[in-house]
Amino acid sequence: MSSEYENTNFSNTDFNYNNYDGMESINTFRGTIWVNGKYYLFKEKLIFNHEIYFQPSLAQSDNFRWQGDVGLKFPVWKFLNLKVNYRHTFESLVIGDQKQEDRFLTFGFTLKSF
Repeated sequence: MSSEYENTNFSNTDFNYNNYDGMESINTFRGTIWVNGKYYLFKEKLIFNHEIYFQPSLAQSDNFRWQGDVGLKFPVWKFLNLKVNYRHTFESLVIGDQKQEDRFLTFGFTLKSF
């Protein structure tokens, strides 16, 4: 767990929650709860990892965000992995016409050095 102070300036002041409309800047303290891990499966033929966090405003109950990443790595060679990753993000407070959620599915290779 950790915390942070956030000061965000906005060029548009029309939000998805009317009580924030007209505000050019939103300041808040946030708490952060992290859960992450890495697991080697099938004699290290598959590597599963996850990183998830939740960040609520400590002053505004309707202002929070979270993000979850899960990934699989398939070792191809001693220094090369094939990687598949899925990321899902959510932001409760956004500019009026902005999406609150995003999802990404990515594929690629990672190079390792020892």
